[in-house]
Amino acid sequence: MISSASARRWGNLALVAMLAGSLGTVGLVALKVPGLMPFVPVTISAVLAGAYLFSKPRLNFIVWLGGLALLFSNEEGIQLHEALYGLYFYAYLLRWYGRRLLLYRQPIIRGPVDVAIALWLVLGLILGIALGVLFGADPVHIRGEAIALTMLAIYFPIKEFCVSDKNGPAIVLAIMAWMGIWVTFENLIAVRETFAQATHVWEIASVRTSGRELLLMSGGVLVLSVLPTLKTRGQRMAMALLLAVLLGGLILTKSRTFWVEYLVAILVLVAITSGRDRKHLIAWCVTGAAILVAFSMIFLPSYINLLVSGITSRVETLGATSSDISLINRFVESEAVLSNVWQNPILGRGLGTQYSFFDIIALRTISRSYSHIGLLAVVYKFGLWGSILVAFAWIGGLVTVFRSSLRPAKSAFDRALLKGVVACSASLILPALTASVFFEDEKLAAFMLISAVGLGVHYRTELS
Repeated sequence: MISSASARRWGNLALVAMLAGSLGTVGLVALKVPGLMPFVPVTISAVLAGAYLFSKPRLNFIVWLGGLALLFSNEEGIQLHEALYGLYFYAYLLRWYGRRLLLYRQPIIRGPVDVAIALWLVLGLILGIALGVLFGADPVHIRGEAIALTMLAIYFPIKEFCVSDKNGPAIVLAIMAWMGIWVTFENLIAVRETFAQATHVWEIASVRTSGRELLLMSGGVLVLSVLPTLKTRGQRMAMALLLAVLLGGLILTKSRTFWVEYLVAILVLVAITSGRDRKHLIAWCVTGAAILVAFSMIFLPSYINLLVSGITSRVETLGATSSDISLINRFVESEAVLSNVWQNPILGRGLGTQYSFFDIIALRTISRSYSHIGLLAVVYKFGLWGSILVAFAWIGGLVTVFRSSLRPAKSAFDRALLKGVVACSASLILPALTASVFFEDEKLAAFMLISAVGLGVHYRTELS
């Protein structure tokens, strides 16, 4: 371990070097690009704010994790706030891992699930990129999937925060709720813009805000799971209102898969909850739905019928397996992916590797790296080794958290939260069969959030 005196000395040298570099950069900007000088104070303010945050570990964690919502915007391209937060996001991760592994040599692996996730991250990036290059994948596609895979790195900081901080699980749950509120707000903005620009009734009825559904679903289920443990009626009503907001955001996505997943998660949650808590869960589900309906009737009276019509049409197609052309097209796509799997079933074909199939919607042969069947995508890109790691991280975590939730030595809040994690993890099978859960940044981040909270509470209990 590096001594404190040595660490302080190197830290002071780094600060001096950063100050000298900053002054030199300002001077060069003033001489070479004077038009950029107005941005210098903003940059300096951002650096100072970052320095302050990094001196406050708990606040830094909250800002870092809460800001993750900024990376999952619906806007096209990379926005300025996304770029700035992206730098902060990866700086936080580099500092956290550097301090834990290099400076203080503190272990971050606490069990076999941690091993699986660590190998998934490291081997997924190293082998995934190498195999992608070997099989001629487009560098743009490799970069996109590699960036998505880095979301695995958030697991360990979140898990350790839940282990070490007294209120860690509650704070992470609050941040997940905040993310859901942010997504719902953006979805409402998108719907409002569609309303304002619509020239036909069908444009309003068919409006969708797909994306980030797993964040909304998991946040809603975890909020519901802890509702019966709250002490006062005011706290419960506030959480019921929050539940209604998250449910509204999920409904606006018009994603049938995640609607069903939400219902399955609630059924699982009710099934593994007993006694009065089960009755309270059912009562609060009804209360949250009632709040959502009342809100819609008050604030969206002119459009509620059209929205309900569009939502109903989506529900009616749930069982239309023989007539839903989109679903049939996914079967064709899956056959093409599966035929490519057998070409390299052990190692896989790497990140960004494309496959071709005849798209019956576009009526032409297309090539792409994205696959709607998440589990099949894992086998295609990572082969047998990757499939084992992903399955162990998922199923192993689910079993561990479920067993932990049955132990009586925990607080009511922790037990309820663990049951919520079990419900989220068990219902993940549905999107894993219909969406590329393991190669989309926001879905993989939501998966890691769920796993980190559950296993963080589990390990903390083992240490107490």
